[in-house]
Amino acid sequence: MNRIATVSQEILLTLGAVLGVICILATLSAVFFGVTPLIFRSGSMSPAISTGALALAQEVPGADIRVGDIVSAINPQGTRVTHRVEGVSARGSGSYALTMRGDANEVADPERYIVTSTDRVVWHLDGLGFVVQEAQKPPYIFALGSLVGALLVFSVRYRRAARQATDGAESPNDPTEPTDDGAPTDPPEFDGIGIFGTDDVATAPIPTARPAAGVVVKTSAAVLLALALVGGLFAGQPTDTQAAFTDETRATSATLASSLDSSFKPSAVTCTATGPGSRDLTITWSVPTTTLPPTSYAVSGGPTASPTQASNSGKVSVTFAAASLAVNSYTVTVTANHFTNWPASATPLTVNIAGNGGNRRPTCP
Repeated sequence: MNRIATVSQEILLTLGAVLGVICILATLSAVFFGVTPLIFRSGSMSPAISTGALALAQEVPGADIRVGDIVSAINPQGTRVTHRVEGVSARGSGSYALTMRGDANEVADPERYIVTSTDRVVWHLDGLGFVVQEAQKPPYIFALGSLVGALLVFSVRYRRAARQATDGAESPNDPTEPTDDGAPTDPPEFDGIGIFGTDDVATAPIPTARPAAGVVVKTSAAVLLALALVGGLFAGQPTDTQAAFTDETRATSATLASSLDSSFKPSAVTCTATGPGSRDLTITWSVPTTTLPPTSYAVSGGPTASPTQASNSGKVSVTFAAASLAVNSYTVTVTANHFTNWPASATPLTVNIAGNGGNRRPTCP
């Protein structure tokens, strides 16, 4: 059991050390090398970079940008867009005009980006953006802090136990220690040459070297402490940190119709005239087929009044009362929100309202 506990502690310490090094390297890269993490919130760069990918972008001068680079720039409306460069033209005074287009888009972005320097994507991993954004939630931050604390406790206890075991092994027997009958033993004879007699040489205690594990423990503890300090630095500035790690790249254009894969979207959206006189409007849809269900739904483009919602056997529906049907036509869009804020919208549905006054009722396609 002791060996199993020791191995478990070593594994935990190694894991903590690796996490600490990663955090420190990430912090140093951001500070000294201008590296910015980006989370892709749309799919206009697919298949090269998919929705939910985490990318690292490094700031480079405008003169270093080449056709084919994937760069992240701010458009005139102040929105960050990450697309592939299709054209670069110098404008003087060190500024450059970039023509960019998403790989999944049929046409280039409608406006050029004027930059003196910009962020060029140097690495990405699909799906990791989901993990990073979820890990920023308070429960996960608390769990990470608890893990760091537990690893530090393991480190201290392991080091103390190793020191006690070594000190016990290094302590020689007292030559005058009493025997079983209570009488002290005679010390070994001295032969005048500087060593004990030959009868005692074989039984003389040999000092045991202190195990190298102490060094490993010290190093792991130091790295873990650095991890805790880095985590504390980020926790002390939640707004800036969230901005740094959720620099949401909204790579969109007029030709991009969706932001997430179809499995994330509501499907089979239908309209039904319900209620007394079939005058109420009910919108029904099938839930997405993803493993984790959406955190919420939103229905936009319909009547302004709040609908009633119901769920049954993989179907969700909302009903608008007849009194809220104020215009002649609605274009209703059902959106499923995943994770913290990852929307996936179904194809809009147009609903016409026929009749006048108290005879108004929906006519569904």
